[in-house]
Amino acid sequence: MEQPNQQPIQEQRNLHSGKKFLEKHKLPLIVAIIVIVLVLGGILLLKLIQSGPDGNVFSLPVITLEYQGKTYEGVQGSYCWPIDDEEDSTLCADTMFPESSETIVVKQGDELAVLIDAAKTPQTVGISTLVYLDQPAVRQLSLAPELNSIWKVDHPLGTYFVLVSASWEEGDIGYGFKIDVQPQAVLDTSAWQTYRNDEYGFELEYPKESLESSVVFEEGIVRFDLPKKDGTNLSRKYLEIVGRSVATNAECINPVHTIIGEQALVRIGGIEFIREMGGDAGLGTSYETHSYSAFRSGKCISLVFGLNSASLENYDPSIRPKEFNRDQEGVVFDQILSTFRFVEPLEVQPTIEWNWEPLGCGGQTPCSYRVSSSQLSGVYMCAGKYNPLSGQGEVTPTPSTDPRTTTDFTCQLEE
Repeated sequence: MEQPNQQPIQEQRNLHSGKKFLEKHKLPLIVAIIVIVLVLGGILLLKLIQSGPDGNVFSLPVITLEYQGKTYEGVQGSYCWPIDDEEDSTLCADTMFPESSETIVVKQGDELAVLIDAAKTPQTVGISTLVYLDQPAVRQLSLAPELNSIWKVDHPLGTYFVLVSASWEEGDIGYGFKIDVQPQAVLDTSAWQTYRNDEYGFELEYPKESLESSVVFEEGIVRFDLPKKDGTNLSRKYLEIVGRSVATNAECINPVHTIIGEQALVRIGGIEFIREMGGDAGLGTSYETHSYSAFRSGKCISLVFGLNSASLENYDPSIRPKEFNRDQEGVVFDQILSTFRFVEPLEVQPTIEWNWEPLGCGGQTPCSYRVSSSQLSGVYMCAGKYNPLSGQGEVTPTPSTDPRTTTDFTCQLEE
């Protein structure tokens, strides 16, 4: 009997097995294909970035900052730049703000060199400074459109994120940096005194020559008259510390009733301050205030630095003093501010009340007592001290008289 042809049956079995294999491994195969496509695409893009169709190396402009002879590299941010000479061959990349991990410590008023490594001079060079990355820039300025331009850092004290950007006809690019603006002049603070306030949880240092004043603003904690240069029209220089309870950070602002001409958010030593510049005038006297307010746990602490000066027109020309130098007199303000820090309040020991139970008194015999406290265990037997020679009678104990430390009684712990 002739055997049936087995080949079609075997082919059907193979086809069925292949279908079952595809159904079983469909998802892994799809993932593998996507990975291969991405890898090949990435390699192709990298090759495209590294070299154009003619083999020329594709390179982006590089921006660095130079300060006191040291060069600082930034973090490359967003850019649009041509990859060859053909039209419509521009490559663009958008990134988050390029946050640098290195901080450039710069003195207030010093200059930084902005260096641009590019084949041609840019059309524009700009700088944007931010206190926080998720908030708008606090200051923006344009520099001379050159490959080597100068940026004078006249920002208030504090830490800032900086974006340096440049543009050409062909495209643009930005680099991120971080700077810490510190006082220009550093005073010797080794002999300064420390003021600490545990109620509001902060401390700072101030010149030992300062005098504590009895005159304070409403809600003022303390006021120090700071040393100043003699022979000028500056009549008073002071630091007023004001503390109050507020519900939100937005309420923590200048507590002094002066006209505010400038307000800015600054970060000094990791602490956020609202910086407000204000002033007023009356009867030939000018009142300038520089206030810094910080919020923490429902408490607002404001440091108000004041300069009171008389108008030079108030003086007879023959005895007219020199006008005071604001920059020189204000150096101590920045130095005091740089020492401000939050502290944890000291642990307050509970007050112990003692019950002095009289056991007996008589004539020239000192009184005896049985002393105990509901807050502590143990009982003390105490006797008063009476000196008949001096005629001084013994002291009457109070609930705050501690039998463990008193010198007015002789006490012994009962076993």
